[in-house]
Amino acid sequence: MSTNCRTKTANTKKSRCNVELGFIRRIILTPVSSKFTGLKGETVQTFEEWIYEGIHAALPENRFYPMPLTTNVEDNSTDPQEWSNPIGDSEVVSPGFFAFTQSYRRDACLSNRLVAFNQQEFRAIALDAKNAQMIEDANGDLKGELVSVYASSPKHSTPSELQEPRIIYKFKNSNEHDNRKVFGHDLDVNELEGLEEVKMIMATDATNIAIKFYDKCSGVDITAEFAALDKSATAWLMDNSGVVSTLATGPVYDATANKFTISTDTITGDRLKLADPAILYAAGVTNFEQPEWTDKPA
Repeated sequence: MSTNCRTKTANTKKSRCNVELGFIRRIILTPVSSKFTGLKGETVQTFEEWIYEGIHAALPENRFYPMPLTTNVEDNSTDPQEWSNPIGDSEVVSPGFFAFTQSYRRDACLSNRLVAFNQQEFRAIALDAKNAQMIEDANGDLKGELVSVYASSPKHSTPSELQEPRIIYKFKNSNEHDNRKVFGHDLDVNELEGLEEVKMIMATDATNIAIKFYDKCSGVDITAEFAALDKSATAWLMDNSGVVSTLATGPVYDATANKFTISTDTITGDRLKLADPAILYAAGVTNFEQPEWTDKPA
């Protein structure tokens, strides 16, 4: 039998390891359903492995998204709300909600893409330089805090001050924060990035087709960063009138000319693209996605 008048307490001796999250350097957004269990099937999986596999998930809706490195964090949390009666007795009626705004370095292409996250709910994993913060379930699984996101472009700069873009994080469940767990990680927060969108260009080269890759935003030639896909058949997809398949023989990478080449007859379909990020990741190519098909040259 339970009673509402039972006193609730917890042990009060200080922790042997006084760990707490410091200045937040990066937020990783995950799907609401994502949890870290320490296992992948029946195989042990580290936190770092879970993060990198999430970043390279095949489908965007299952993917993890490291947000930009912070240059400043502004606390926007609301204080607990109190109620008082006419004789001065008071009681806390609302615990308040956590929220903060991060600034990040000016980047027009990135700011334009980040608005896609606006007014949606994700789970947020907070990282400082050495520690990570997640919520612990009753069964010991870990997940990020439920959060809504709003990204905005920078305001106009002045002659004396440059304005940076910002992202607002509003945490939806104040009770979750009370179950937070802070633990060490081996991630390099400065190097931890999401995916980069690439553009494939194909051109006829005698009896072959030459293939090169460019960063979609800057137009920089990044073909050399795909060298690990040399002769890989599974890392390339071909569309033949709506039927998608892998290539029988993968393109060959020429380091001297910095290009891939493949026999024209090998591409029997109409279009070509890279396979999903999970397959590229397994092949040793990280942080890239080619969302759009490239037409085979006539």
